[in-house]
Amino acid sequence: SEATFANEDAVAFYEYAREVDPQHATKYNSAIFLATYYGAREGQFTSRQLLQAGDRILDDPRSAPDDLFMVASITRRVAPPDDYAVVLQRVLDATQDAQDENLRDHRKELLVDAALYLEKDKEAALRLKLETMADGWRKDPQALNSFAWWCYENSVALDQGFEAAMQGASLADGDPKLQANILDTAAEIAFARGDVQEAVKLEEQAILLNPEREAFKQTLKKFKEEG
Repeated sequence: SEATFANEDAVAFYEYAREVDPQHATKYNSAIFLATYYGAREGQFTSRQLLQAGDRILDDPRSAPDDLFMVASITRRVAPPDDYAVVLQRVLDATQDAQDENLRDHRKELLVDAALYLEKDKEAALRLKLETMADGWRKDPQALNSFAWWCYENSVALDQGFEAAMQGASLADGDPKLQANILDTAAEIAFARGDVQEAVKLEEQAILLNPEREAFKQTLKKFKEEG
């Protein structure tokens, strides 16, 4: 059913499997959550149904930390901030004693969100975000773009994010599509800072580098209409 995108059927089958095989309910909880997520992307489930599927994992003391982090990651993408904040706190509480290095790295990333969504402290979020960045990230165009986009998405340190994007675009010289993506990020930040002229100029450069990307043209249209 999942292979044919019949996610509603997949969820029904998994739920029946969990009913007849309660010993392995934890495994089925994860499968149900993922099938619900894929279905939600197709309009087959609501965000509320996805949250309920996630709650089953969070409520199960046998759930693996990886599954808890999965719930947090997916919930962040699709749920309203207030709902995500509840899930975030539960996952942090459940993983506070994690010893595995990879798990602790996942938890560090969630602590960035905790500063944003729970503590409402953007300065702390920026400090924690920088601590999660890999060594040498300031010389990696993709990492620079990722950081810049994080700044844009969360309205944090926009000046620093713009500098990172411009540095990344410079380092991406020779890779037109990557450079265009980074210039698009820089343009969005420029627009968010109120510099419409700079935003238009950067987006036009992105289009010249990758004229097939329709999203860039729509973004340029937005700048001109809303600026």
